[in-house]
Amino acid sequence: MKKIVYLLLALALTVSLALPCLAEASYYVHDGPDWLSDGLEEQLAERAKELYGQTSCDYLIVIADDAGEKTGSEYAYDYYYNCPCSADALALYINSETLSVGVFAYGAAAEVYPAEAREALTDRFIEIYNGNDSYVTIFTQYLDAAAEAAAPVTETTETVTETAPVETAPTRPYWYPENVAAFSDFHAQNPPRVVDDADLFTDAQEAEMSAKIEEIIGTYGRDLVVFTDVSSYGLSRNIYAADFYQFNGYGKNADYSGSVLFICMEQGNRGWYTAVRGEAQNTLNYENLNRIDDRLEPQMKAASYFDGVMGYLDDVAETYRTGSAPKPFPTTRLGVSLIVGVIIAFVVVGIMKSKMKTINTAAEARNYLVPGTFDLRVSRDIFLYRTVTRVKREQKSSSGGGGGSFSSSGGGSFSGSGRSF
Repeated sequence: MKKIVYLLLALALTVSLALPCLAEASYYVHDGPDWLSDGLEEQLAERAKELYGQTSCDYLIVIADDAGEKTGSEYAYDYYYNCPCSADALALYINSETLSVGVFAYGAAAEVYPAEAREALTDRFIEIYNGNDSYVTIFTQYLDAAAEAAAPVTETTETVTETAPVETAPTRPYWYPENVAAFSDFHAQNPPRVVDDADLFTDAQEAEMSAKIEEIIGTYGRDLVVFTDVSSYGLSRNIYAADFYQFNGYGKNADYSGSVLFICMEQGNRGWYTAVRGEAQNTLNYENLNRIDDRLEPQMKAASYFDGVMGYLDDVAETYRTGSAPKPFPTTRLGVSLIVGVIIAFVVVGIMKSKMKTINTAAEARNYLVPGTFDLRVSRDIFLYRTVTRVKREQKSSSGGGGGSFSSSGGGSFSGSGRSF
């Protein structure tokens, strides 16, 4: 009996390590360095619940004591993904070691808090933090500021009485040729390698991305471009990406070798796709692109587009250098915690076993019975064990993704991979 009790205690410890945020009352605040008292955590959780009633967004406060090699966006997304919060959430991330701060939005919260609002809210928190010594004041004022930042989106605006002229949406982008059937491939002279029609990046970020892309092109001799847009004009993302690449004269050598990363911000069609043409398809094949997508996906879902693209460019360069894409990021704390818990369980059981006084085993159970004391009256089968064999079911990429070859509207041969977010 003692052995069973100790084993249950060890497994309970495993669960407590692996699932640190299951308690509904506590998931609003993750206080790794123990900055906050239990009472303050409960107070902040209550305030976060009130805000949820106003904006339908969960408000998370994530304070990391040791982020390891993860960036702020990766750590915050990891916590958001594993805790039982709403799909629509705003996370304040603080690294207690570096005192770095960031605000990240997920789901519909990214519309309530667009990039400009999150940047302003980050600046506001830093201002509050530097001007106060009380954590009660700091985090309460931050939540109040978050509520104010959402007000322009949630408040009802006045009805405009004047009738504005109705603008007809263009049926194709500005860069499409007038006559697609008559189009012939060409090499553009020094075309831009970052075309941000969705306005996701600052000028400084575009310059930094362009410099890295030019370095990759110069080293490996394949073209590379990052393109964003607010629509795909009714085309699938893979065709739209390939059309942009071909119709704008991208590509190196006679086979127009290279690739384009297209990020689509169209409501209901958000996602990305890497279209590859020419000899570059041998290296940026579906297997390698799928690995790169695995690493890019957390940043895309966290709306950390610049960090995501910069990491993507590093991965493309590494794939060209070695012929194999980097492996996906290590598993989250859940896997590590389970391993630690299992080790603890084995240690506890091992200690118990070493203290047991063993005796020689008997071949028959009757050796343990006092004659005449055992009378079997009921017999039944009891299910003790089962063996389950699991076979991994391969998941297909989200819309816009796939590894087969396809043709652009201009007749170019492409392949690629992509996902939705």
